[in-house]
Amino acid sequence: MTGEYNGISAAYERYRIKQEIEEISNRLGQNGRNVPEVPKAWVNGGQLVDDYSPAQLERFRTIDNLEALRKQGIVELDANWSIKSVASGREMFINPRQVRFTQEWVNYNSSDKINTLDTTGRTVQVSPENLPAMDVVLMPDGRLTSLDNRRLTASYLYEAENVKVIIRAGNDPLPDARTVERFSWKGYVPQTWADAAAVRIFKQGPEFRETFRQGSPVVPLVKNAPSDPFYRPYLAPPTRRR
Repeated sequence: MTGEYNGISAAYERYRIKQEIEEISNRLGQNGRNVPEVPKAWVNGGQLVDDYSPAQLERFRTIDNLEALRKQGIVELDANWSIKSVASGREMFINPRQVRFTQEWVNYNSSDKINTLDTTGRTVQVSPENLPAMDVVLMPDGRLTSLDNRRLTASYLYEAENVKVIIRAGNDPLPDARTVERFSWKGYVPQTWADAAAVRIFKQGPEFRETFRQGSPVVPLVKNAPSDPFYRPYLAPPTRRR
């Protein structure tokens, strides 16, 4: 019975992946782009079938993400979906859900003790232009990761539609010694924006960095949060909520 159940489960998972890949392919085709092919793979019994595996699903998700970034003017792509250029240094507004975190936790209160996640969240919800732009890095996996985690957390919590960012190409050098010093940690001295994100992720600890190698899509734990049911889900680390 166990073997039969596992077979049904695997078939359902393959069907689910097939459906999502077809949705992405249709979306890419509607944009007039060259739709990537699904490669073939051998399965038990020597049958050659379309490879609807988790690895292929991740490949199509990455391409889908790159196409979204292209349409926003963040990257330029060649015909093979490789990045030709990045709009590095460009200030713009994007949906915060496109951006990942580099910290395991944030403080409810700002360092100046004036603002909180709630005051920042209300501002970004109605007037995102009034907040400083976040440094957002295009990482090697083709996705965006922020170096400014409190503002991004507030944007997620208050379901803001837009947040102000400055796009940073991962391989661009850090602009000055002050920025290098800001992101250095215990002998790790970053040279590029991607290095800075990697050091920030590394310093969170082994569980976080092994789970979220290039950025976390999960809202960080909130320290010193008010005793409000709204914050209850964020009293656990992101590795426990993914």
